[in-house]
Amino acid sequence: MHNIQINVVGGRDRETGKFSETLTPAQRDALEELYQKLANTLGVPLEIDESLEKFTFVQHEQTENAEVELEERLNRNEAMTEGAH
Repeated sequence: MHNIQINVVGGRDRETGKFSETLTPAQRDALEELYQKLANTLGVPLEIDESLEKFTFVQHEQTENAEVELEERLNRNEAMTEGAH
């Protein structure tokens, strides 16, 4: 009722599939322009809360770290299993 959230699809590197800042400066500028036009249309001051963006980035980092750790464990287990045969 008091907030509007705008999400942008993307944020993954095409090569690695890992989280990455994929917005170009032009896209960022267009988003800022959209925010301002929306605020002007509604007659309210523009307030951008980037806490969700920061939270999302931290979550992606934690997920990637967990994926790396899991992959290392799987590789160690596979090496031990191959050594037992």
